[in-house]
Amino acid sequence: VRFTSDADTPAAEDWSGLYSYSGSGITIDRATIKHATNAVYINDTSATLDHVATTDSNVGVYVRGDATVGIHALTSRLNEHGLFVYDGNSTVNVTGSTLTGNNQYGVYLNGDLYTTAPQVSITGSSIHSNLAAYDLYTYRFQNAGQQVVLARDNWWGNPDATAISSRIS
Repeated sequence: VRFTSDADTPAAEDWSGLYSYSGSGITIDRATIKHATNAVYINDTSATLDHVATTDSNVGVYVRGDATVGIHALTSRLNEHGLFVYDGNSTVNVTGSTLTGNNQYGVYLNGDLYTTAPQVSITGSSIHSNLAAYDLYTYRFQNAGQQVVLARDNWWGNPDATAISSRIS
């Protein structure tokens, strides 16, 4: 299944994208989503994405609030951000995915300094070659010194530990 703009010359933000709000839940399996503001937007609900491709959008996958999201085999590239998790106690598990070649961050985790922090696990994925200073960027985590983002067994575009750590904040 392919979801995209119907414009003569498609571009990012031509349409809103696929949105799922509290109580609705969503499962997307084997779909391509292009030229959206947020290709997939998940707010305060549960979601499963399997073999989904997002491209040429502002955000590939946007998770907000208290959501529970399982993502497998996502390809998110040529967006501003591949995966953006914002403001809430979301639990997001990503496996076997590709978050590369985005204009900013492959993964952008933005918590709330005072009340919340997402729990994110990314394993067996490729996270590299994004155009901002970092491939994985965290911001405003409650208890930042104690909060852990699990990102193991991933390919960072380089086998050098120093090079990898310089692309994670």
